[in-house]
Amino acid sequence: MPPPRPQVIALPAGESADSGAQGQEVTRLRAQLEQSAVSPRRLVLVLRVPTSDVIVAAAAGELQAEFEQQKGRVVFVADVKCRPDEKLASEYPVGPGYRFLNSNAFIGYGPDLVALLSDETLLKDGGDQLAFTKLFLDEKRREKYGVRIDNAAELLQNLEGAEGRLVRPDGEHALHWSESMDTYYLFT
Repeated sequence: MPPPRPQVIALPAGESADSGAQGQEVTRLRAQLEQSAVSPRRLVLVLRVPTSDVIVAAAAGELQAEFEQQKGRVVFVADVKCRPDEKLASEYPVGPGYRFLNSNAFIGYGPDLVALLSDETLLKDGGDQLAFTKLFLDEKRREKYGVRIDNAAELLQNLEGAEGRLVRPDGEHALHWSESMDTYYLFT
């Protein structure tokens, strides 16, 4: 029996990743997760809606297997830019692929997401983009919650910064070519 499809939680537009609303986004999301009684064995994909710069790079049936390969309990979409404070870029680990965390999309099991979103420091660090960035950069907290960035864009692909790498071979479908990952993503 295949694993159940991931539950998708959409954060309405206006709950900006860079709003600086002192933990309001984190508090709302945690409440939404707790109210939805998420199954401990079901993946939860959190997306900002509408979002035009993130695509799910794995088919629903492959998402769970790809997630397990990440070796993390909460995986964020990667970004080519360090937001919201570019001065923090030097603190990120250096490695292959996209380096920086983007809070527009992340995935994990419900209990792991609730635990992460219950971290008191998230409520003090401004908008969720800055809060999640600071959590990721703190190695002890990053390991405590199993936070990873999908550096190879195997689960989630951020399209911002991908200009010039979108092609339409048949006029109907678009392929996104990730040079650094040597991979095509198909979306319609």
